[in-house]
Amino acid sequence: AFMAVGHVAGKPANQIVPEDPAGRAAWADEFAGALALLHGATARPEADVRDVLRAEIVDLRRRTLERERAPHPGLSLGLSWLEAHLDDLAGRPACRVHGDFGFHNMLLDGARLVAVLDWEFSHIGDPVEDLVMFRPFMEQIGCWDRFIATYEARSGFRFNEAGARYFGVWTEVRNLVACLGSLNSLLLPQVTDIALSVAGTIYIPKYEIAVLDAIIGG
Repeated sequence: AFMAVGHVAGKPANQIVPEDPAGRAAWADEFAGALALLHGATARPEADVRDVLRAEIVDLRRRTLERERAPHPGLSLGLSWLEAHLDDLAGRPACRVHGDFGFHNMLLDGARLVAVLDWEFSHIGDPVEDLVMFRPFMEQIGCWDRFIATYEARSGFRFNEAGARYFGVWTEVRNLVACLGSLNSLLLPQVTDIALSVAGTIYIPKYEIAVLDAIIGG
């Protein structure tokens, strides 16, 4: 497997958020079209998204055991909750998802999206995973309703509350596991980046609380 990449001219979206309603509406339409294209063009009607997630949860547990020096109750609870609620996703569609769709991973030329960056979390999954990740960005500019209406019209997929609840927990659990890896990276002889360890120290408590909040909220 491989990925071909290249340079493009553009500005990070999180640095140029428009202030005017027309500019924000144009963003909502642009991003909805991009995500609808990704999801619609890669739909896997034969796939059961629960099988994919079950394997992902096994991998998250493996990574946790490799990296964790002390148990984190929030993480243990989060992984158990995800396993127990897999059937909430029965019959859900599957497609290629980005896994970290947000302003921080977009380059724009004016109002035109020219690149989506950082595909390391990409996998076959439920389209709602990307929608849950992106919703706070659209709510930040007051355009969630416009975005989701455009996305649904173009993709043929629908926003699903049960799926949104599941992936609200999923996102925080995955982020917590990633932070554990950052914190423990200095145990590896080839890693000398102090910033990674600092990031893990700061964000592990944040994401542990976020996991619990997502479960309670769900």
